[in-house]
Amino acid sequence: MAERPKPTLDEPTLNQPVLNQSVLAQPSLAQPSLDGRWFAKRGSIADIEQGTTFQPKFSNEGLIPAIVTDASSGVVLMFAHMNEDALRLTLETAVAHFWSRSRGQLWKKGETSGNTLRVVELRTDCDQDVIWVTADIGQNGVACHTGAKSCFYRRIDTSSGVMSEIRLTTVEPTSAGHGSGSRKGSHS
Repeated sequence: MAERPKPTLDEPTLNQPVLNQSVLAQPSLAQPSLDGRWFAKRGSIADIEQGTTFQPKFSNEGLIPAIVTDASSGVVLMFAHMNEDALRLTLETAVAHFWSRSRGQLWKKGETSGNTLRVVELRTDCDQDVIWVTADIGQNGVACHTGAKSCFYRRIDTSSGVMSEIRLTTVEPTSAGHGSGSRKGSHS
């Protein structure tokens, strides 16, 4: 499926997400620096913790954790990893992209299901080693491939008092038309 051209800042559309100024797609985001880096080189602890330059810290595997919350409710929707390309594409398109560790490939959230995550805001923590994505969910309003709104739909119930007998309790019903079982290996 061909990608739609991105609207410019001067051409807002109904499909364009409402983003804070730091996330709006800008032409300068589409090119690496002269040394081939997409993101700034990490500086001193003071630069990282108090500075104004985005210096994401990727793991030795080239990944950075990403926590996604629903822009309207604040509910945690999912946890995933981004590699440099996924983070770059998320910033350029305002649609969440991730790195699938199980499939070893880039993953545009909702590409097959239509349940895209339209980025409203991106934040990073004090060490710049975690990304927080605040997003609006497209189509059915579900983020989990099981059909649940959130991937965190089960509570860990320790009432038995025995570690080996800990149970899971569903705390959020799945959306209409989706079963509660997981489709192993499937991501929407």
